[in-house]
Amino acid sequence: MNRIRSTIGESNFAGTGQRRFVVSNEDEAQVPPQPPSQLTPEMATTLRRQAQEHQEQIENRNLSDARRRIDIITGLGRKTRDVPVDTSNGTVVFCLRTLKTFEQNCLAQVVEQSERLTATDGRMIFAPTSLSKIRIEALSHSLYLIDNQSIDIILGTANAPYEEQVLARKDLIDEMDHALISHLFNNYESLTQETYDGYIPKTVEEAKEVAETISKSGQDT
Repeated sequence: MNRIRSTIGESNFAGTGQRRFVVSNEDEAQVPPQPPSQLTPEMATTLRRQAQEHQEQIENRNLSDARRRIDIITGLGRKTRDVPVDTSNGTVVFCLRTLKTFEQNCLAQVVEQSERLTATDGRMIFAPTSLSKIRIEALSHSLYLIDNQSIDIILGTANAPYEEQVLARKDLIDEMDHALISHLFNNYESLTQETYDGYIPKTVEEAKEVAETISKSGQDT
């Protein structure tokens, strides 16, 4: 029985009693299991593997970025062109590509070569390199696929030094019909001209833009 006193009197009443509420803490109720205090060999192996995989990902990303910069600087990403040719046995597709600097230098050496001849009056004269030799030299570096097959695999020189590969290609091209050689060489010249027109800077402003692009690509890594 509860009692209340005041200046106007005194009253007694029955109390309802006190209720007790228990509120559980969900965070405390779902405490995650604690890891063992000691590092097991299995855990150590897993951690080492994860660290190695992470390091490999970083190295692969850096290598990819480096290759991208090299592609921009040296022009390894070459333009290609398929040249379909109708034959009595069906269509044969020759694939040409633009030349690297080293290959271009090989072609330039052939172009600059001249043949020493003796004139009727006994004088020594020099005849320029024939166009036929220039065509064969250019195509021996540019032609790399026939019907999507590597020309070096077809010739059996895939594992040979580059000089031997070029010699084998020249022997193959030399056996081709003259009209076919001319057709392939015309496509090679057209492809080369497209490359210069599309990629080579023509003004000082364009050259500066290319230099800035290469510089920014190095800063992104």
